[in-house]
Amino acid sequence: MKRATCIAMVFCFAVAISGCRSTDDEDPQSSSDASQPNEARDAGVAEEAQDAVDNERNAGPDTQDSDATVGVVRSYVFKDMVQPPRPPAEVEVPTTDGTRELSFSLYDSQIDAVREGNARFAFDLYHKLVAEAESGDNLIVSPHSISVALAMAYAGARGNTEKEMAHVLHFALSQKLLHPVFNYLALELATRAEPSADGQDIEQNADAEEKEDSGFQLSIVNAAWPAIGFEMVPEYIDVLQKYYNSALYPVSYEDPERAREIINGWVAEQTARRIDDLIPSRLLDSDTVLVLTNAVYFKAAWVNHFDESKTSDRVFHLWDGGDVTVPMMEQQFDFRYAEGESWQAVEIPYEREELSMVLIVPKAASNLTQLEASLSYEQLSLVIEALEVRDTLIRMPKFSFKADFSLKQPLIDLGMVDAFGPADFSGITEEGGISICDVLHNAFIAVDEAGTEAAAATAVIFKTIDGGGSYEQAKITLDRPFIFLIRDNPTGAIVFLGRVVDPTAPAE
Repeated sequence: MKRATCIAMVFCFAVAISGCRSTDDEDPQSSSDASQPNEARDAGVAEEAQDAVDNERNAGPDTQDSDATVGVVRSYVFKDMVQPPRPPAEVEVPTTDGTRELSFSLYDSQIDAVREGNARFAFDLYHKLVAEAESGDNLIVSPHSISVALAMAYAGARGNTEKEMAHVLHFALSQKLLHPVFNYLALELATRAEPSADGQDIEQNADAEEKEDSGFQLSIVNAAWPAIGFEMVPEYIDVLQKYYNSALYPVSYEDPERAREIINGWVAEQTARRIDDLIPSRLLDSDTVLVLTNAVYFKAAWVNHFDESKTSDRVFHLWDGGDVTVPMMEQQFDFRYAEGESWQAVEIPYEREELSMVLIVPKAASNLTQLEASLSYEQLSLVIEALEVRDTLIRMPKFSFKADFSLKQPLIDLGMVDAFGPADFSGITEEGGISICDVLHNAFIAVDEAGTEAAAATAVIFKTIDGGGSYEQAKITLDRPFIFLIRDNPTGAIVFLGRVVDPTAPAE
C-alpha cells in the first residue's frame, strides 16, 4: 500500500424511515394494499423464510436456522427514483425483462441481521488493512461499496465458495432473503438524494459537472460488464436487476485496454471524476468474462459551516512523536459529544441531518493503535449511544486523501479462499470454470470548512479459471491521529470509515 493513502470503507445497514411507507406492527397479510405489485410474495414472506431454511444449498455456515423471521414484519413501497445509469456510448445495452422490486415485506430482524453483518465485515476488513499499512498511512475504505459488489458476486456462488463468502462477509441470511434486504437498504439510502424541502432536485446520475454544482448528494450505483457472448444464468441476471438495479453492459475483452477505458470512464462519471482509474492497465485480458462494479459519490455541507476566518495554523502531533503544522478549523456549537477514559468522540451533522461525521480521537497521539484494536461493532454502538448534546468547542484539521488498492489478499486472509481459486460460480454461468481474479477498491475524501466530498468504487473481476444537559463546555481538539466515520443517522449506515495520521500527507 502506498504511504499516505486512504482506505474508504462504505457499508450499509438500515431501518425503515423516510421515502417509504411502513405499516408498523402489521402482519404481512394485512398490509397487502400497500404493496400491490408483489402482493402474493409480500403476504407470504414468512413462508418464504421457512422455504429458505429448508433449502440446504442456501444454508451457509453462518446462516441462522430461522432466517431471522422474528419480531415485526413491515411492508415497504418505494418510488422508482433510481434508474440504472446510462451506458457508455459504445456499449450495446441488451433488452431484458428485469424489473427492480419496489414493494415488499421484511422482518425487522432480517434487516438488522444484514446491517450488523455488514458492520462486522467492515471492521474485520479495517483491522486487516490497518495491520498491512505502514504506521504513517492515512486510511479510508468504503464498506458499503465493497459489501454490495461482493454480494452481487455472492449471488452466483455455490458450494464451498458460497459458504466461505458467507462466513467472511457475515451474511447470516439465505440467498433468498439476503438480496431483497440489500435492495431495501439501497432504496432507503437513495431517499437521501430526493428533492429537498425547498424543492431542489438532486439528479442521481448527473454528469460530473452537474454533480459539482448541486447541493446534497448521495449516489450509489451498480453495473455488470459481461464479455460479449458470455452466457449467464437467467436467474442470476434477474437477481442483479431486481435487487441491485444493476445495468448490464456487454463489452469485448478481446480489446482489454478499450474495455478498461469504458469501465473506468463509467466509474469516473458516477463519482464526479474523483475515481478515474479504478482498473489499472494490463489487468483485463481475453480471459476476462465479467466485471461487477459499484460506485458511490457523496457531497454535503455541514449544518453549521466552520468560519474560514477562524482557521489557523496549529500543531498536529504525529504518531511517531513528531509534529507538523496544519490548517486547523474551529467551531463552537451544541454538538453530540462523549468521552471515555482514553478517548473523545464528537458527531458533526451534515445538512438535512440524516448523515453525520463521527470523529473518535485518543487522548494521546500514541494511543491510536490501542483505540483501533478495540474498534468493533459493539464498541462503536457504545460510542454512538454515549453521545449527548453539549456546548462543544471543536478544532480539527482540513484533510484530503485518495486510495487505490487490491482487496484480494486481505479477503483471502479473512477466509475467502475458494472464490479466487477452484471456485464454484455455477450460479453465474452453467458452464462454471470461472473465479474472481481480483477485487479492486478506490476511495477519495476531502474535508474543509464547508463540508465533505467523498467517493469510492469497487470492481470484482472474473476470469476463466485457467486464465443535552447541564454540563460544562466540552472541548475536543483533533491535533493527533484520529478515526473518522461518515454515517447515515436514521439507518446507522457507515458510509465511510477511516483514520487521519498525518493531515499534511499529499492527496496524490
